[in-house]
Amino acid sequence: MIMGAKRVNPTTVRKMLKAGHNVAIQPGGIYEQIRTDPKQEVAYFSSTFGFVRQAIQVGVPLLPAYLFGENQIFNISE
Repeated sequence: MIMGAKRVNPTTVRKMLKAGHNVAIQPGGIYEQIRTDPKQEVAYFSSTFGFVRQAIQVGVPLLPAYLFGENQIFNISE
């Protein structure tokens, strides 16, 4: 996979964190990609926040980041 990308599931994330790897997760996923609107910035998160819970359990820090304007790169047909 490109740049070491892996499927995001609790088992894979836990193994990577315990091995000392940095993990970047885009929580909105396909849901956010389909519902993007170039006129407004919106972020979608799962109600479970499992990736936050796992980071806390493994004892690694979280670094929240947001890319502004990403939703304006491509036109989405309606």
